[in-house]
Amino acid sequence: MKRFALLATAAGLAALSFGQEANPKLVKSIGKPISQFSIVTTTGQKFSTANLKGKVVLLDFWATWCGPCKVASHSMEKLHQNYGAKGLTVIAPDMNEFGVKGVAAKYKKQQGYTFHFTEDNSKLAGQLGIVSVPAIILVDKKGIIRGVWSNLPTGGPEQLYSQIEAKLKPLLGG
Repeated sequence: MKRFALLATAAGLAALSFGQEANPKLVKSIGKPISQFSIVTTTGQKFSTANLKGKVVLLDFWATWCGPCKVASHSMEKLHQNYGAKGLTVIAPDMNEFGVKGVAAKYKKQQGYTFHFTEDNSKLAGQLGIVSVPAIILVDKKGIIRGVWSNLPTGGPEQLYSQIEAKLKPLLGG
């Protein structure tokens, strides 16, 4: 009986890792203000809901052990490169690293990424209703959640980029 329960639990967790249903509470937050938060990047820069007001923000919750997260991060860099100067702030809150420190900074450096990374964000993820990564949140200049993506679409990182870009452009005014 224990073995069946373990398999059922594993199957349930696997089901949670695919599609929008992976983060139902987060999906329900579209159109609502993002919860108050304060985070510090791996380089010491502080971001909060207060100092991000007036900016379009893309939060990419990820983990180093998550393959789809690593694939999605290429899209985040491309979005940062193409829209950072136009008012987009891309932040990658790392989570669920089981107490291991420094992995986000190391990953950012290895990949040559130029957008912002933070560490140890499991509490913030829980506050936002994130139970599965990747979980990407697009927030408008007023702090309202305008888009949510859980995992990669079937078209991979190119389709993810296109989907985010379609919602992003109007928020930036173009």
